Amino acid sequence: MSSTADLKNRVETRKQELINTLRELKNSTADDAAATRDAIKKRLSELGQVLKEGVVKGWEDVGDAAKTRIERWLQN
Repeated sequence: MSSTADLKNRVETRKQELINTLRELKNSTADDAAATRDAIKKRLSELGQVLKEGVVKGWEDVGDAAKTRIERWLQN
């Protein structure tokens, strides 16, 4: 598997994990649930912006700068 394909798979996996967590917290009344939901939404928004700017022509044409930003997003 190429490094770009691996990166794409890791992004998709992490994104799905965040979406699943968001769904689980949707109806939660826990004190920190709203803050956690907001944080997840912010992370997903950040990912959307990174992908919009860095994956313009598809995953086959991702530049080094975009890969770095995506890797940084994955580490947070």
